[in-house]
Amino acid sequence: MPKSRGHSSKSSAGQPGGPSPDNAGSLDKVRDILFGEQSRRSEERLGQLDTRLKEGLSRADQRQDAAIAALSQRLDEAVSALEEAAKSAATEQAGQLRAVETQLSGRQAELESALKATQTKLRAEADAQHEAQRADLRTLKTEQAAATEALAAELRGALTDRARLAGLFRDLADALASG
Repeated sequence: MPKSRGHSSKSSAGQPGGPSPDNAGSLDKVRDILFGEQSRRSEERLGQLDTRLKEGLSRADQRQDAAIAALSQRLDEAVSALEEAAKSAATEQAGQLRAVETQLSGRQAELESALKATQTKLRAEADAQHEAQRADLRTLKTEQAAATEALAAELRGALTDRARLAGLFRDLADALASG
């Protein structure tokens, strides 16, 4: 220990654990006399600081609790707003889907009607072509029958001419043989 106010370290040098109990008690008394008032003030200040610290911490806890409650309320409001927005968007999308479905149904009906009209038109055209081809076949059949009849008449005529010619040749052969 360094020297202070007339005390020397020699008084406690010969004793193994520091000052003796009598000296320690005297020392405490002297300290109490010298620093007692200052210690009490320090303790009062520490007590006041402790009280103010506890009050400050209590107020900080209250402010923190209020801030957490406000934040929780704002979070709940935000979640509610998001839920409402999602419901509104879902309702709007459902309406849009119904509108698209209605448009598609109308368009489908139009396309089915156009398809039926096209089928009817194609059937009518096919029937008309079929009738035209039948008429052409009847005309060809009639022309072929007339041509066949003309050829048959011509062949009959040629056959008749040959039969006459053969008769003439027989008559000539008979005349030559008799004469």
